[in-house]
Amino acid sequence: MTTARCNLTCPYCWGPEHSIKDGLNLDQWFVLIASLRNKGATDLCVTGGEPLLREDVGSLMLATCALGFRVTLSTNCLLLPEQLTLSVNVLNYIHEIGIPIDGSSAIVNGLLRIGNTGSFDAALAALALIRSDYPSIQTTVRTVVTQQNQGDIPNIGRLLTQNRPDRWKLYEFTPIGYGLLNHAQMAIDTSRFTDIVAAAQAEFPDLNIEPQYSSRQSEKYLFVGPGGDFYAIGRNMEYVPLGNPLEIGERVIANIVRYFPQSK
Repeated sequence: MTTARCNLTCPYCWGPEHSIKDGLNLDQWFVLIASLRNKGATDLCVTGGEPLLREDVGSLMLATCALGFRVTLSTNCLLLPEQLTLSVNVLNYIHEIGIPIDGSSAIVNGLLRIGNTGSFDAALAALALIRSDYPSIQTTVRTVVTQQNQGDIPNIGRLLTQNRPDRWKLYEFTPIGYGLLNHAQMAIDTSRFTDIVAAAQAEFPDLNIEPQYSSRQSEKYLFVGPGGDFYAIGRNMEYVPLGNPLEIGERVIANIVRYFPQSK
């Protein structure tokens, strides 16, 4: 998470509080990602907040790519057009982009992507741009399935058959971060989520649809916060702190191995 700052306030967000400052400077990020690469990490997702709010994010992506990471950018796409005018354009240094589309129209999408009415058009424009000008970048559309948009999933599928991404990930609502506060108003039963996924896969067999279950997020991802703090998601959907290498050094690696024994 390069920054906690964001230009949207999505009610299902499971990122950190948006009031947290960026924390690490560029040099500190260079040291941190080099350390991760030296320890065998191969895949890195640059996210936030909204990562493109950092003016130096292009330089960070360049360095990350140069180290040999497979780099994914997770962005709401609102600031993506500005990147095309920069000498260090993030799109030249990523392998995959995550594009959020939570409705088949600006109205439905706006129920979940709150803070800018242009987020729907920005996402579709980004999908078209990548497909036409950056075909080597894998496109993944991400949809969080909630009470508000569950009936619109077939319409989103029809929209995506016209703007075909490489993958369409359907996410079960995850009760963590802002999502914990809005759980009762937004979450649907896992059985209902499973039925929605199955129906979408049956109706749109040509779309590469991947369900992402909330329960499977636990102990799956290693996060690095804006200040360099490492943490995971526990079995009870809580953040589990693993330490900050700038404060406790190599002991962070030991904590990671204990929590993720498969990382040995």
